[in-house]
Amino acid sequence: MEIPILGKLKLNRFNELSSEPISIPAFGGAKCVFVLEEFELDENPAEFVSAIENILKADDSILLNVKNDIYRYYEDINSNFVAGDDWYIEIKWVRLFFNDKQLPHLSGFQ
Repeated sequence: MEIPILGKLKLNRFNELSSEPISIPAFGGAKCVFVLEEFELDENPAEFVSAIENILKADDSILLNVKNDIYRYYEDINSNFVAGDDWYIEIKWVRLFFNDKQLPHLSGFQ
């Protein structure tokens, strides 16, 4: 399957549609893989595509006001796992500045 904004999708090890790593401006250009969980079962797959388009159009300003909430969410979700689990992700919250604006940056999270 192919979605124009993401390119050709492949099945990952969990049998979910996944993109190749794509640079995300809102994440400081970090490359991320989009996983479209149950995309093929959705009644309105265009909503998936629209959401992805919006993310790819956005810059880092969308994250600046919610960066601490994002990190708290990460900590809450990650507390359900133990180091070494497949879903456990160890990241460090690092504060970066660009043109006097503080940017969220998660070291090791790509």
